[in-house]
Amino acid sequence: MIDSSKCKELMAGLKLESIRKAVSSVYEKKIVELNPHLSLYVFQGEDEDYLMIPYIYCSCPDYRIRVLAKGEKSYCYHLLALCLAINNNMLIRFELDKDNVIYMILKEIITTGKSHTLKGLRR
Repeated sequence: MIDSSKCKELMAGLKLESIRKAVSSVYEKKIVELNPHLSLYVFQGEDEDYLMIPYIYCSCPDYRIRVLAKGEKSYCYHLLALCLAINNNMLIRFELDKDNVIYMILKEIITTGKSHTLKGLRR
């Protein structure tokens, strides 16, 4: 479990609308843990899926542009949603012990922005 003070730290750098989007995303169960032994998560959005590593990285355009490239902020709302989902035990969890399935999900997200394999697992 993640210390709730870390979630508060993430909130401090975001606008109220981003915090609302993060909370809503948690209740909509958009955060997926691919394997409990990996710190690798997916945010399943309407149009795209994003790879996330807690407090370190999100593959969304907002993170890549406004956080990494421009340094305008420290986090995106997807990383706050991840923190809240972990802290409140509201993740979708899959025991994906087959490396080829995890590889396929990662490959799909990286190359097309959306994992049809992951979508199929959620049905």
